[in-house]
Order: sequence, then C-alpha cells, then structure tokens
Amino acid sequence: MKNFLIYTLATITGIILASILFFLIVIGSISTMVAVGDKKVSISENSVLVLKTNVQIPDRSDPNPFAGIDITNMTISPVTGLNEILKNLDKAASDPKIKGVLIDNGIMPSGWATMEEIRNGLRKFKESGKFVIAYSDYSLEQQSYYLSTAADRIFINPASTINFKGLTGEVMFYKKALEKIGMEVQVI
Repeated sequence: MKNFLIYTLATITGIILASILFFLIVIGSISTMVAVGDKKVSISENSVLVLKTNVQIPDRSDPNPFAGIDITNMTISPVTGLNEILKNLDKAASDPKIKGVLIDNGIMPSGWATMEEIRNGLRKFKESGKFVIAYSDYSLEQQSYYLSTAADRIFINPASTINFKGLTGEVMFYKKALEKIGMEVQVI
C-alpha cells in the first residue's frame, strides 16, 4: 500500500511539472509571436530600399507567424514572398522618404519567372523618377544580371566574376531541308 501511494504521488507530481513546463512553453511562444508581430516601421529621410536576392523567394508570404522560426539556431528569419516584394516596391515608389532601390545581388535560388516579376516591379518603380542601383560583391550570375538590367547602373566588385552566357531560344524547322531530299514531314 505504501508503494502504491508513493507511485501515485510521483505520477501526480510529474503531471503537475509537465503541465507547468507546457504552460511556460505556450507563454514563450505567444510572447515570441507578439515580439515578431507587425511593428510600426519608421523610415528616415533619404532612405534607400535594399533588395537582397540571395534567398529563396516564394510566390506568397506565409501568414503563419511561426514559419520563420528556426529552433535549431534559435533565430527568427521571416521569408518575404514575391507578393510582399512587389507591394513594397509600389509603396516605395510613392514614399517621398525613399530615394531609390539598391539591388544587393547574390546567387539567386529563385526561378526566372520570379526574377522577371521583380524586374518588372523595378521598372515600374523607376517610372516614379527614383534611382535603381545594382551591386554584386562575389559573382554576377545570369539571373542576377537579368534582374540588374532594370537598374540605372550596375556596380561589380573588381574581384568578382560575371557568369553570363546569354538568353536565347531558337526552334529549328527542317521541313524544306527534308523536302529537298525527298522526305515528307508529318506532324503528329
């Protein structure tokens, strides 16, 4: 009977301690969410919007406030989606405190369609009369160069490399060549 009471009290104590620990984790998560939440951003005069391109850019931002939390490194790095980038470029075009955009080029893990949308957004931004400058510190890849063509000027570190092979596509038509040797083309 004595062992039964000891085990019962130990179980109750364990349940209470686990509940307290769970409660503290929930409170910590809520406080992190509040700390990361939308804060009022103040922009000083003559500011430049920096567009870093060395991160994966999804089509849409994740509305989940915990999506950018990396538990292994204990860091918070929210992922900005294409929709937010384009919206912020539109806001910056009409904001008198922002004088221009700096494209900080890196190795882009995003696709060509994403780069084209951002490039079109930068061209629309330039219509407001503000400058766009592109800079590459390490390597200027094809996608980076394509995005940088929307800029007024492109600056590259003298020690960096440019990897540009060109953008083209050509379809070969062999119908007349095959007719000359007596073959008939049938498209299926």
